[in-house]
Amino acid sequence: MMQRTTTVYRISQKVLLLFAVQACFCGCEPQSNTAPDKKTEPAVKEEKQAPIYYTKHARCRMDCREITEQEIEYVLDNGTINQRKSDAHQKPCPTYAYEARTADGQLVRVVIADCPTERRVITCIDLENDYECACY
Repeated sequence: MMQRTTTVYRISQKVLLLFAVQACFCGCEPQSNTAPDKKTEPAVKEEKQAPIYYTKHARCRMDCREITEQEIEYVLDNGTINQRKSDAHQKPCPTYAYEARTADGQLVRVVIADCPTERRVITCIDLENDYECACY
């Protein structure tokens, strides 16, 4: 009987250790039932941000949709992050979809890859108008 009790004790210790290790590696935080029901949240402002680069696809979309670099930067600085269109867990660079209305009235979404050394503009979208763009 003593040997069986010791075995059960060792197994339960290993199970607890596995849970502890999983919690450390997962980085999971307890889920709250009071999480906001919004799909967007204010963009986080950082003192020093990585430089912005534009993909070939983003440049094509900007040209087609008449969106300037200044408008892209305005959206990134003043927009809100649409969580449904973002992937903060994407590796190696999380992607974020910023949305804001520009000075000329366009409702624009800018999708960026937020890498440690650079921020890449992947695409930009005018959310209220359809354009025939030949961008691939």
